[in-house]
Amino acid sequence: MRKLFISALVCLISPLGANAYTEANEFHGPVSTEGEAVCLDIAKYASVIMHERQYGTPKYALEEQQAKEDYDWGPFSAFNPAILNDAYDHPLEPTKDLKEKTIYEFPAEYYLICMQTVSNFETTRMNNQ
Repeated sequence: MRKLFISALVCLISPLGANAYTEANEFHGPVSTEGEAVCLDIAKYASVIMHERQYGTPKYALEEQQAKEDYDWGPFSAFNPAILNDAYDHPLEPTKDLKEKTIYEFPAEYYLICMQTVSNFETTRMNNQ
């Protein structure tokens, strides 16, 4: 699910689109500062959402808050609901240690997949020039 999400995101923000995407299973080259910034933004958002999830904020409250906000998430604003849904598919952890572990791991997964995808995309783009 996350690979598909991140792949779609990269294709959306990419001038080359889906033709430049290769399987996001390893790094194929360096990642640009711009690419890393996108991945960091995704991870930050995922971290906030999972924190809210683990500490009991109802999903509908976050959906209402997002609807009211004027913040422009740029090309991945359409994917915010996917991250929100993914976070709320995770169970509430029973202890603080498990909550914190989940809050740490959830955005790390998004960040890693994003960085792999961006690396693959940028390497493919450089090879096609």
